[in-house]
Amino acid sequence: MKNIFKMILGLTIVLFLSGCGKEEIEYTVSFDKSYGVSIGDIIINEGANVSILLPGPDDPVREGYVFEGWYTDIELTSEYNFTDKVYEDIKVYTKWIPIKYMRIFDTNGGSSIDYIRQDYETVITMPDDPVKEGYVFMGWYNEDLTISYKSFGVTTMGFLKITYYALWAEVQFTITFETNGGSLIDPITSEVGDVFIIDNPTKDGFVFGGWFYDEDLTIQAFIATMPEEDTTLYAQWVLEEELEFF
Repeated sequence: MKNIFKMILGLTIVLFLSGCGKEEIEYTVSFDKSYGVSIGDIIINEGANVSILLPGPDDPVREGYVFEGWYTDIELTSEYNFTDKVYEDIKVYTKWIPIKYMRIFDTNGGSSIDYIRQDYETVITMPDDPVKEGYVFMGWYNEDLTISYKSFGVTTMGFLKITYYALWAEVQFTITFETNGGSLIDPITSEVGDVFIIDNPTKDGFVFGGWFYDEDLTIQAFIATMPEEDTTLYAQWVLEEELEFF
């Protein structure tokens, strides 16, 4: 009986001493420091979990994105739980989902253009220019039409909802005058429908006979407002002698 007791006691001491001499295995849980993550490396014993030292860390914040969770691979396929037991070194990555933002186009009376809605920081493809009868499209501006968006060089989706406003300039056309040897008449450039007065040219020995649309002087022009196209008018002359004859 005494021998059995001694045997059990000896075995217990051996197990105790062997347990005391065993070193704890430690692993490192590190965090990718991109996008504002400031969590330092965590040294943890094998089989423990990070939540013991780091219970529920705050979600990181990134402009234009929503935080989607923690992952243990750079491809972001294996989600990490802070209560998982650790049996190897781990690097933790953040997953982000881009927020969709809008660009709205106010054409100020021109042809309508659909809004653009796409992910933050993606390349923006601007729509075709709108059209408006009697006007020329001058570009996209702020609401006061004082700052062109081209000046910002914006090519990617920003983090704000922005409305672009169309700036228009009335179409201008020019009437030029071919005086056929008479005194020069300066061209007139103006917007469609504007009223103007044309001075008559002069030519020695001739009397001005009017303006015509064609070089052959067959279609007479009676014009007092700017037409919807560039126009050239031709002067007709009548010899003073012929008028004296009549």
